[in-house]
Amino acid sequence: MPSPTCLALLQALSQTIGIELSFDERQHCMLMLDDDILISLRCLDDDTLGLYGLLGEFPQPRPAADLMALLSVNLLLMERCGMSVGLDRATDAVLLLERLPVAGVTREDIADRVAQFADQVRKLVGWLRERDDAGGPSGDEMPALSAPHAIAAFGQIV
Repeated sequence: MPSPTCLALLQALSQTIGIELSFDERQHCMLMLDDDILISLRCLDDDTLGLYGLLGEFPQPRPAADLMALLSVNLLLMERCGMSVGLDRATDAVLLLERLPVAGVTREDIADRVAQFADQVRKLVGWLRERDDAGGPSGDEMPALSAPHAIAAFGQIV
């Protein structure tokens, strides 16, 4: 069962965007934004909300150059905005991850925090598409990612 704090934040987000949201049996809540950005909110424990954004599917077989690019992006994300990129081995999904301590998030700013995260997902998806169109990894030339709290409000993104 999700913590009362996670439930309250999800209820506040639900009220802000005007869509009824709830956690499933695995404590996940999925949101599709603009028909192209998939975000999952998950109550990780009593004091942490996890944000997951689908970036794409990892190619099979996993070329070493792509793995190196993924690790390089992960380092830059941690340095720039405290997020990380991970691979779900069960689905080969590449995900952007952010741990959000619920003590630092109010009911008033949860929508902005989700919007900030969605914007980062959108930037990375675009960068990955451009990279793939160019024929492969391109080093550290990734998009300018924003520090937390620097993105427009949720209502301006959706």
